[in-house]
Amino acid sequence: MEPTMLITLADFQRIQFVSARIASVKVNKTARVPAYLCSLELGTPLMEEHQHLHGKSQYFSSAQLTAQHTKEEVNGKTVLAVANFPRKQIGPRMSDCLITGVQTTNTDTVERTASTVLVQCSHDVQPGLLVTLTGKAEHLHTNDRDLTWQNFTAASIKVGTVTDASLDTSIQHIESGLAAYIVCIDFGGNTGVHTAHATLDSRVFASPDALLHKQMLAVTNLVNNDNSVTPIILSVGGQAVLQPAKPVANGYVLA
Repeated sequence: MEPTMLITLADFQRIQFVSARIASVKVNKTARVPAYLCSLELGTPLMEEHQHLHGKSQYFSSAQLTAQHTKEEVNGKTVLAVANFPRKQIGPRMSDCLITGVQTTNTDTVERTASTVLVQCSHDVQPGLLVTLTGKAEHLHTNDRDLTWQNFTAASIKVGTVTDASLDTSIQHIESGLAAYIVCIDFGGNTGVHTAHATLDSRVFASPDALLHKQMLAVTNLVNNDNSVTPIILSVGGQAVLQPAKPVANGYVLA
């Protein structure tokens, strides 16, 4: 894997990645770059907190997805959001969270934006579930609003295609209802094929075959306790993996 800055588990956990359901979509006519204005549901605890603090029953976000998606393709999707950026003024509205996408690593900003494809959950999950590396289902109960762009970009998260998968028999003890898998995942380009780990809900992902030939997101620069670096497949509480809403080139990065 090409050289990159390494992060710890604590670094990764600074980013409050959560599942979010897009409730409505319209063209953001005031945006400088073409975008959709989306309202989102992020689960009862966050929605109640948001109502109390800001007088809004939903989160809003302006997402630059117009080049790759119609409004109809975006509306109703369960997507990956980053909740804990400070709120940001975009035109006359405040943006309450970031709707994530994946895009090419091209250095041209216009081309990167035009390539952006929405990140969605592979299975239907409740809004407000945290993305974890352990497969445990945890809801986000409060929004710290303490994330910086540097914190976010420190995590190297890429799209790859699973080419092989098997049960990880080296793990002696795992929580009931979870399954540990070893997968070969092709990140394309100079990164190539690597061995990765995934801990998932065994009721949803009942066998390794459920992962085969699918594109999904993995964090590639997380250092383990033994100082090794092994990609880890991201999941929403073990109940869904994260994938581009349409096929993209392996190696696309989270943005």
